[in-house]
Amino acid sequence: MSTPSIVVVDDSRAIQSIVTRVLKGSHLRDASIHGFSCGQAALQYVSENGADLVITDWHMPGMSGIELIQAVRLRSTGRIKVGMVTSEIDRERLHSAEQHGVAFIVNKPFTERALLDAVNGALGTGDAPDGSPPGPGRPADAEGASSDRAARPDAPRHGSSPLAEPRQDDTQHVLQEGLARHFRPIRLRLSPGPAEFDEMVLLTMLVRADGRPAKLAVLDLRTVVMLAAGALQTPPGIVRPMMGRPNPGPEAVAQVERFLKSIAPRIAPDTVKVQSNFVSSTMPKLRDRFARPEWSRTFKLQVPGYGEGLLALLEP
Repeated sequence: MSTPSIVVVDDSRAIQSIVTRVLKGSHLRDASIHGFSCGQAALQYVSENGADLVITDWHMPGMSGIELIQAVRLRSTGRIKVGMVTSEIDRERLHSAEQHGVAFIVNKPFTERALLDAVNGALGTGDAPDGSPPGPGRPADAEGASSDRAARPDAPRHGSSPLAEPRQDDTQHVLQEGLARHFRPIRLRLSPGPAEFDEMVLLTMLVRADGRPAKLAVLDLRTVVMLAAGALQTPPGIVRPMMGRPNPGPEAVAQVERFLKSIAPRIAPDTVKVQSNFVSSTMPKLRDRFARPEWSRTFKLQVPGYGEGLLALLEP
């Protein structure tokens, strides 16, 4: 990465200047660095122009740093790294930031070396030897935090014996239990709904070892956004403006796939992987399945503060 684009967000212009000076005084002197004093302005810039790395403070007026990170993760193409330079020391809050995928956390006051080590680790730049220890303030497991979340307690364990596939009447109960865990502590409602999907939907196949689909899941784009927001614990005020976006992005799709994997032992025990694509809800195969109630179950998902959407499980 020869000329990375870096966004620095801090309500202190002094901190913006210090971070910029440190980066410009290193091998990143040619980087494009943009400073912002509030999260909303930074989010608008990133949404319109993209970035390789966003470095943000935690405590800022209006949108906080963690809210900015959640919004960037939902809107990004999956390539934007996020890091924090903050005076926050509460362990639970810092752990929450790691769970939301921060590539590093550097505590104020910081040294130039600590900041550069963290940025180099996030961007894969610099000339530090492989295996060198992380700089001060950077979580030792920062690399993994940006690529995958810790396994959920309710996720199926490797090597566990598969549960029996649910009867048709049990499908709603299995989904209800899985969604309740996913959105905890939010109390949601799942009820039978009409198969009246918008033009574009997310089709996820739960695939057997032989490559044949074991089950099909169809989600409207509102449900995709809600599942991603629930996994990332995103505030409703950030979620609602995203409900009408034509493409929720790969991070949102990844969260949907993680949810479906977590309930796969109950709805399709022989699932070994999942595959997702955005497709037209009018494609013949889907129309055929929706026309036969014995092959499909459609549900309306209502999440307080987020909104409502549709989710269907189909026989392949």
